[in-house]
Amino acid sequence: MLKGYFRAGDVLVDSCLKNLNEGHTLIYPILLCYRHALEMTMKGILDSYGHHYGVAAPKPNHSLLLLWEACKAIFTQIDDEGAAISTSAVEKLIKEFHDLDARAEAFRYPEKKDGTLIDLPDYPFDLIGLRDVIEGLKNFFSGADGYLNHLCSASDEMRYY
Repeated sequence: MLKGYFRAGDVLVDSCLKNLNEGHTLIYPILLCYRHALEMTMKGILDSYGHHYGVAAPKPNHSLLLLWEACKAIFTQIDDEGAAISTSAVEKLIKEFHDLDARAEAFRYPEKKDGTLIDLPDYPFDLIGLRDVIEGLKNFFSGADGYLNHLCSASDEMRYY
């Protein structure tokens, strides 16, 4: 499912690049796919490794910033100094996505539950740049997942000696 949301965003960007008029109608589905993929990625990190480090997924858990803070708590337990350096750029990008859609509803609905209109950005998006940024975030979290998996596997193996 996670790969599907990343891939769907990429496919929609490709469609827009083939037909430049598509960007006006597909930008919010693109942002929705990418945002949801980031949310699922961080939830996956927390579900898979949080219990090893005493970190639980936040409630409510649609906030990218809260999910990021929980993931960062894991990363800093491994290497506080290195994590601060390597995660600062990621944090900035996560915050930008969070600021666009803090409650995971702006790219899905035209209005909030109370009926007020959701304020959406009225500026153009660089779709190629957006896709590149998402690819970088996907690579960061994939690398973090692999590293955490290695650490947890090694720790589990040491229990049997």
